[in-house]
Amino acid sequence: MMFYTVIGIVLLLLSAGTIAVMVLFEIRDRRAGNIQQGKRLPKKPYSQAFLDAVPRAYESAGTLRGMLTLLVEQCPKENGRAKAALDYLEHSRYQDYETALAYLSDSSAVCEKQIREVLKREIQKTTALTCH
Repeated sequence: MMFYTVIGIVLLLLSAGTIAVMVLFEIRDRRAGNIQQGKRLPKKPYSQAFLDAVPRAYESAGTLRGMLTLLVEQCPKENGRAKAALDYLEHSRYQDYETALAYLSDSSAVCEKQIREVLKREIQKTTALTCH
């Protein structure tokens, strides 16, 4: 009888420790404030004004990170995806432009075209190619 009591107490302590560790990890992750984890991106398509602002922001900033920062500042009503893309560039392990721009996209044909143009110009700039 004593054996079963000891095993029960040991299992109780193990499960309590596991739960405590899970809670600590959750608190740590929430303090980090990662946007793309736990929050859904808006499904509403972009306005034409936002789509027109994308190439202008890239021209002004000269970099993808700068473009995303400008879009977050200049378009407060439609900056959810831009914040997620910027967060990806700053905090992800890979920090690749294609995935960051996938966060920015609303999946419409017009938006995809704008993003492809920006990505093409960024690639041309980094590889010093002038392809059309």
